Amino acid sequence: QNPNDPSSTINNNYIDSINAFISSVILDPTKVSSRKRSVLTTQIVAEWKDAKDAFILALYPEVLLRSSKSLDWIQRFLGNVMQEYNMFASSHQQDQHFDIIDTSPFDKTFALLYKQAIKNKDVHGPQG
Repeated sequence: QNPNDPSSTINNNYIDSINAFISSVILDPTKVSSRKRSVLTTQIVAEWKDAKDAFILALYPEVLLRSSKSLDWIQRFLGNVMQEYNMFASSHQQDQHFDIIDTSPFDKTFALLYKQAIKNKDVHGPQG
């Protein structure tokens, strides 16, 4: 990264905000809640799904929260991504002797899951 590039600073600020949010909300056992959506900044909403030993985080513009009739599909999407990624990671960890996995092969799966989620977002109705 170029320290003179303003976009680097913006990206670092977002990264710091995201890391602080993860530490103070998602990983803090005293703040466990059934609510899985929170305004991260005045412009960004964070939504997450967690499991026993992992979590997945989605970020989207706050304006979607105000303008969309329902964003319940995001929780279904996150659950599907988490399930598929767990299978992906399990199969790749067997092939490698270290914890860092090249996730680029998962990009196509993620894109397909997103496309399917968008296509079906109004089909399932509100999530119970």
